[in-house]
Amino acid sequence: METGRALQAIYFADPMCSWCWGFVPTIDLIREEFGEDLPIRLVMGGLRPGTNEPMTRFGKSRCEKPLGACP
Repeated sequence: METGRALQAIYFADPMCSWCWGFVPTIDLIREEFGEDLPIRLVMGGLRPGTNEPMTRFGKSRCEKPLGACP
């Protein structure tokens, strides 16, 4: 069924997130497989949105734990 709309992949990433960096090989495979037929739109997010304040020692300790979310 043709809808007239082009497909695109949207990838939400965070440069502070090691899982996002770990997903790079998958993004590379998608680009290799589909090329320009499937553009990838990168949307940057953040573990600590809405603040410019340095992270506290407690906050840093929480981020060091697996699956921890930064306060």
